[in-house]
Amino acid sequence: IPFALATSLGLAAVALNADLTTDDANAGLVPPAAASILMGDFGAYLIIIMLFMAITSTGSAECIAVSSLITYDIYRKYFNPQATGQKILFVSRIVVGVFGILMGVLAVVLNSFETPSGGTISLGWVYLFMGVVIGSAVLPISFLLTWDKASAAGAISGAIIGQIGAFIAWMVTAAARNDGTVDYDTLGQNEPMLAGNLVAILLSGLVCAVVSLIKPQNYDWEEFKRKINRVEEEERDDFPDWEMDPVFLGNAKKWILKWGWISTLILIFAWPAATVPWGVLDKSLYAVWASLAFIWGWLAAIVIIGLPILENIETVIAVITWSPVSKQPAKYSTTADGEKKESPTSAVPVSSA
Repeated sequence: IPFALATSLGLAAVALNADLTTDDANAGLVPPAAASILMGDFGAYLIIIMLFMAITSTGSAECIAVSSLITYDIYRKYFNPQATGQKILFVSRIVVGVFGILMGVLAVVLNSFETPSGGTISLGWVYLFMGVVIGSAVLPISFLLTWDKASAAGAISGAIIGQIGAFIAWMVTAAARNDGTVDYDTLGQNEPMLAGNLVAILLSGLVCAVVSLIKPQNYDWEEFKRKINRVEEEERDDFPDWEMDPVFLGNAKKWILKWGWISTLILIFAWPAATVPWGVLDKSLYAVWASLAFIWGWLAAIVIIGLPILENIETVIAVITWSPVSKQPAKYSTTADGEKKESPTSAVPVSSA
């Protein structure tokens, strides 16, 4: 989304001679300006709707993640192990409300800061700074989820040391490239931000791996089945059996790791390396780059919008035709290579007769 929108709407703003200052661009006003000039008020409304949907989806995910961590890993674990579903739901709602208020306050505080140039903190600055702050947790968490030797000591030390190293690299690089000047403008340059992000990710992973190899935890994944229980035990039959099949889950993990590494290598190494021989893009090469951005954006839109509809077409038809929906989870068997013998049917319209 950032790649496609930045290229398409950024070029549109330039082509339409949008009257924007540097502070306007840093505040993220290029997309609404380009859309409003190109399509009038309707374009501005579309941008507002898009931003609303993006912010609410991201914000809801953050609220749910934080509330789940606090409710299950702190409240239920240490304060009320026998908490009922109603009690957990009550605590979760409180956490969501408090966290939502704190996010709003933080946004107001960040927006109130004044930069040396007289503007406010730009969205791009905050976006890149996030990597310096939270990047050190990426590899330790990944190791904990995929590597049985990963230990708690390794993950904690990797996250802490990685973040400290990231801040040091970030500030030292800014000072080295600007004759010792370390401020908002120098810290926001590409090179210091790149140094901080890389050190956060790589150093944390290195420390976690070394500590875990020295003192491995040798985690038994079967503990998930023994220690992670439902809040209120009850028989549920609204999901197919194959979703809990160890063979299927193991093959799903392999698929995720394979394509995760392939996409990572392509996007981080292969794609940038392929553009190095181009040097400074001339008009024709920049046209190719812009075309790739448009193609990427259209394909992403088709997949993001179309795939959920295709996967739930039975339910969509049932809703449109006002037909009752009955869940009919199929019974599946999994072959040795992890393939299911029967396709799932999540919802089927039922005749009103």
